Amino acid sequence: MEIKHLRYNKLFVVMLLFLVVLLSTATVYADRGLSVGVDLGVRDFIGTDIGKNLNPGPGAGMYMQFGITDVLALKLGMLGSIHAGEGLQNNRSVDTSTVFGGMNIGVDFDLIPLAVLQPIIDIGIGGYRLGSNYYMMYNNGQTNSTSVITWGVNAGTGFDYFINKEVSIGARVSYLYMPVPAVVNGVGKILDGSNIFAGINLAYHFNFSKGGMGMMMPMGCMGMGSHENGKENKGEQTHR
Repeated sequence: MEIKHLRYNKLFVVMLLFLVVLLSTATVYADRGLSVGVDLGVRDFIGTDIGKNLNPGPGAGMYMQFGITDVLALKLGMLGSIHAGEGLQNNRSVDTSTVFGGMNIGVDFDLIPLAVLQPIIDIGIGGYRLGSNYYMMYNNGQTNSTSVITWGVNAGTGFDYFINKEVSIGARVSYLYMPVPAVVNGVGKILDGSNIFAGINLAYHFNFSKGGMGMMMPMGCMGMGSHENGKENKGEQTHR
């Protein structure tokens, strides 16, 4: 037993040291300025109303983010996913292919700013569209296409690992609460369209508060260099 506990203790110490090393390189990996990213993963409708009829499906998203500080950033994003399953019309089940998509705005918080490994949380609100063939939305007739537009509130967490000053990779898990107005067999209802997204994240950061400005760095250097050279030349002329 003592040997087993000793192994666990050693493993814990190694993991702790690894985490300390990751977090100690906190000099240039800031999130001020503009960054863009993509999310790739799976979305699953977990609500009892919609989730029981839809299978999890592939999802993707893209966003633009502007870091006001090293901790706080404003975020604008688009997302979508595709799902297969069974819909309900006229008291019978039919095969359906459901497309989900929308836009949201929100804020992003870096819990450990400037570190190479940055845990994050984000919250937001958005507008979304859920549409399918013969699904349980909008009316209960034999329509070729039905859809509904609604709103939702999302909250998520994850982490970013900076490969270098410009590129980060990470993971995301987010929950979206979404009420879905519908007419099922002639009766108006508000369905639970809550869903969860889990996936990977890839982002490019154009600007940093310390250590340069990403792709804009060469322009900044050129401008600064010209300014300094102008001072030097002026000083030389005055000296002469």
